[in-house]
Amino acid sequence: MTPDSTTDLARRIHNTRIRATLVGGVFPALVGFIGAAVAASWIPEVPNPAAIHWSGSGPDGFGSPWQLVFIMFVVPVGFAVFAATSTWKTTDAGLLSANQKAIAVTGPWLASIIAIGVGGSLAIQRGFADAHDVPDAGPALLLGFIVGFALAGLAWFVLPPVDRTPVAGIEPTPIVAASTERVSWTRNVSMARGGIVLVCIAILAVAAGGVVASASEPKMLPLVVGIVLVLALLLVSMSWWRVSADHRGLTVRSVAGFPKTTIPAAEIVAVRVVEVNPTADFGGWGWRWDAQGRSGVVMRKGPAIEVERRSGKRFVVTVDDAETGAAVLAGVIEHPAA
Repeated sequence: MTPDSTTDLARRIHNTRIRATLVGGVFPALVGFIGAAVAASWIPEVPNPAAIHWSGSGPDGFGSPWQLVFIMFVVPVGFAVFAATSTWKTTDAGLLSANQKAIAVTGPWLASIIAIGVGGSLAIQRGFADAHDVPDAGPALLLGFIVGFALAGLAWFVLPPVDRTPVAGIEPTPIVAASTERVSWTRNVSMARGGIVLVCIAILAVAAGGVVASASEPKMLPLVVGIVLVLALLLVSMSWWRVSADHRGLTVRSVAGFPKTTIPAAEIVAVRVVEVNPTADFGGWGWRWDAQGRSGVVMRKGPAIEVERRSGKRFVVTVDDAETGAAVLAGVIEHPAA
């Protein structure tokens, strides 16, 4: 790479980071700070308990107005941090992947919905003594969605173009077994610590919001407990996996036994070892899909086995010693069992 091309790449990386941080990080965070501050100033003017949920016939859920202020602050600011960290690492070309760009434009979209929709639902309650008498919040929510989509569209054009470079991979040297032998490879893989921490924070946030809501609506407590338990079970089942490669093909199974996927050897036409960045390539951890049509189990950053089916679909699983697992599958493809 020449000095000029190195300088151009460095400039492109800097430009991409600045624009992505402003769009996906700074803007949503500012909207969250300002929106929550303005909403907090309205608290003395709104009923307590306030309306926090509406149905077709009017308000049907009530609680502390601070719940709405909490949502207006935590949701956009929390997503801003996620978006800024997810888009900081650019592609090798100094651009954003399709997933990274989608994450960045989601920031303005989400911040607008929360600020206008949730903020508007609190603003319309100013001056009312009883929350049962407040008008419908539907128009505010609709306006929030409209403005959010408009800003997301604008943000898409403000950001640099998506890097369309195909994902590069390394074809392994096949491990070929003798006619009287069977080769088998198995590894366990768990979600990276950062991913587990983020998921746990999300579950705790849901639990905290549910507890606050159930303080004024005790009937909601069993529902909150049920939701938290389901989320916790999903965390356990989706965070630890067992990956196996042998003459039958590739098997990826959760520690709980489900979900599970098996790709028969007869369906595999190509095997590669690829590098994966969970947030940049797949938008997070777990069972994921990316903008290039790949699906897979993405637990951590680093090497992954990528298999291509006869249908053209590709499946990816991040795992230690991916090179050996891919080599076993390549040997099976080259010399299928009789």
